Amino acid sequence: MSSSEMNSTMEPPTNSTEEQEIIYCDEDPVLRLYFVTVGTTIATFGCACNLLLLFVFLTKNRHQWSTYLIFLAILDFLLCFLYVTSFGLESAAKYFRIHFLYDLIRLTTTYQFTLSKVVQVCIPYVLIAISAERLAWIGKIIRMRNRGSHRGSLLVCVCIAVLWTALRAPGFHAIDIYVYENGECDYFESMPIVSTNLTANPQYIQYDLLINFFHLFVSFCVLFILNLLIVHRLRLSHQNARRNSSCPNVVLSATKQMVLNEEKKEHKRLRCAIKTTAVVISTYLACNSIHFALYMMEMFSSHILKSEDGGFNMFYVITSDVGTILFVLCSTIRLFIYYKYNPDVKSALKTIPFLPCFAGQVNRPKTSAYECTMPLQTDKESPSSV
Repeated sequence: MSSSEMNSTMEPPTNSTEEQEIIYCDEDPVLRLYFVTVGTTIATFGCACNLLLLFVFLTKNRHQWSTYLIFLAILDFLLCFLYVTSFGLESAAKYFRIHFLYDLIRLTTTYQFTLSKVVQVCIPYVLIAISAERLAWIGKIIRMRNRGSHRGSLLVCVCIAVLWTALRAPGFHAIDIYVYENGECDYFESMPIVSTNLTANPQYIQYDLLINFFHLFVSFCVLFILNLLIVHRLRLSHQNARRNSSCPNVVLSATKQMVLNEEKKEHKRLRCAIKTTAVVISTYLACNSIHFALYMMEMFSSHILKSEDGGFNMFYVITSDVGTILFVLCSTIRLFIYYKYNPDVKSALKTIPFLPCFAGQVNRPKTSAYECTMPLQTDKESPSSV
């Protein structure tokens, strides 16, 4: 859920005796029900996909997989799960008029919203950690099979989770649930989400703007630059392989054939890295672009998002729903990105007997997921790619 997903968030109703109290019932337009239904379907499928990834990472050659990939699958699962519980179950409770479910969702709304913010901001920084690790390995700065490599990546994951949980914690106090108890609204519209006085504090506004700047802009720039450096280093490696293949000192046919084979492998590694970079960057940009645009409008031109009654207009509600669905979709398709560009995941999925869609003869590709980021060297140390 993005920060713009507080579609129904209103200023708390005034209780002043000098002016009439404004009633904001928690009404959802019918069109939004369709968007939530689509999003819930995608999120449910995403939960299954990421549980499948976790099954592969934790049971199929456990030490082969990077700790970052496992942590990323957990975050993707949580994001999809929180969408189902926050939006899907809430809509189901309203539509089927299930009192206890509606009460339960509203009781945990602030916790779910805060956790979703933490999960969202952790995902790009885990991708940054994966890219930085791969770049360092390509540059021969680290060796992935060294003792303590998993321990170090686990420490990084813990630091990311703890840091962004602490930085996002103040947002827990920025929203609350307002309860109408006098029958002004239908029971399933009587607990709207409202913003607290904290959101009007200038210091909190500046703090929230800074956090979102690092979340949306800085993380994307760093991820983009790191992946450009990876492609650049692989391109240099490819050029070196071509020069070696044309070197006049290479006179033995067997040696020359081996160098030519290395050149072909370098070309495959470069192409694999470019495709992986394009997919990672494009999906991340797509899911953040709407979020970033809406957040800027919230901060600097909020009047164009408001309707005459003081609530958010239909444009804002629908656009924020689309932005959130893109986030969920990005986490859902991660399995298929791995299946397409990571041959090790593809091979592991084909060995699972209860997955007929992935079943088939396991033929290990000539260029493995490791080789997609592997410079010319004789050892077999290699990280799992994104």
